[in-house]
Amino acid sequence: QIADGVFGRRSGRERAFLYSAALYPSIEDGQLELAGWGDAPEIRRAMHEDAPFMWEESADGGIVFHDRFRTYLDRQFQTCDAAFRSTVAHLAVHSLAASGRYADALDAATKQGLDDAIGGLLDEHGFEILESGEIDVIGDALHACDGPAESIGATASALRGYLDARRGHLDTAEAWF
Repeated sequence: QIADGVFGRRSGRERAFLYSAALYPSIEDGQLELAGWGDAPEIRRAMHEDAPFMWEESADGGIVFHDRFRTYLDRQFQTCDAAFRSTVAHLAVHSLAASGRYADALDAATKQGLDDAIGGLLDEHGFEILESGEIDVIGDALHACDGPAESIGATASALRGYLDARRGHLDTAEAWF
């Protein structure tokens, strides 16, 4: 497979960079710098010969991973040490949140199963995310931390109640409020 060959040619640092970059919706040097990759442009330039197999320019001028390569990176990332995965994922979530990209941060935290980050983002920015129209992101996050009302916090409970009411489940919605 092409992805195996491309990934296999990368150094350990480049692989860690790719894992980190794949946690973001697009490859943005500024976001990566916030996560500790101050040399992101240099790392990307060092991989220029394989760039066409890894990423492409999007319609808005950004850089995004090819879907298949992102999927490959996601699978490889899951085989890494749990502490490494947690560190890389928390850095990505914190950099997105620090930039005010709360929905993207919540989405990344949900995909990586970072319950503490999910809870914090829902408590601090849940209604803001909801008001921005990211209902699916909120729903996915709530589903990921599916537990008793006491364990998810008051804001998350209210958000869950709102979503249940919106779906017409008024009997369960009332219980969450």
